[in-house]
Amino acid sequence: LASGFLLGEIVMLFLMMRDFGKLVPLRIVNLFLKPTIATVAMFLVLYVTSGLEFLLQMLLGSVCFIIVFFLIKGINSDDIELLKTSF
Repeated sequence: LASGFLLGEIVMLFLMMRDFGKLVPLRIVNLFLKPTIATVAMFLVLYVTSGLEFLLQMLLGSVCFIIVFFLIKGINSDDIELLKTSF
């Protein structure tokens, strides 16, 4: 039941993105691929450090995600300015 719901949501997401992409160009690489790469790197750090204390593990995983995300240019200067104005 939950997997059917999830599959339906994923299909709807892609259909909406396709229609919205006709109005506004979407950068699919930035939306999915770059965060996925950073997530895989974070997973590897968490897997390697599985014997450490939980909070230290979360800190290392978060730092890894942020560093990899910046290195692969998953966030740009416009995003940083948007964050600055939000807080």
